[in-house]
Amino acid sequence: MSPGCCWFVRHNLAAFRRLESRERFLLLAALALLPWAQLAVAVLPLPKLMRLAHLRSVPADYQLDGPSAASATACLSRQARVRKIFRIIERKFPFWPGRCLAQALVARFFLRRQGVTCLLILGAKHFYAQPGQAFKAHAWLKSGGVVITGDGHEQYIPVAHFL
Repeated sequence: MSPGCCWFVRHNLAAFRRLESRERFLLLAALALLPWAQLAVAVLPLPKLMRLAHLRSVPADYQLDGPSAASATACLSRQARVRKIFRIIERKFPFWPGRCLAQALVARFFLRRQGVTCLLILGAKHFYAQPGQAFKAHAWLKSGGVVITGDGHEQYIPVAHFL
């Protein structure tokens, strides 16, 4: 192994050890689930994927019910934990299978299991000046007004919302 590679492994192992035990579990579980979610996104048509993930379409102006005051703090910490894990994956594992829709589905899975309601949004961006690429799609996950996955969503026009 090259010296640079050894440093990379030691550095990331030290960062992994600094995570709380729940965060370590979430990170490992997300890394295990992302390839499967990416495979499902690649081979399944959207209606079948929606049924499999128990997604239901909601209107664009749909407002999520906020958590009660007693559970708001717990809800925020769950959102922050899942958001942190997916930021780590985007930064440290850019080669890992699982792009925006797969990440949104896995993050939604974790949050829903913890009782947190979230909104998966599909957006599109039109390219006028680039031949061969008419539009580009993107997916992001929001919960309580916080974007959990899907950085760069501001450049896209929301076209579908799922609960």
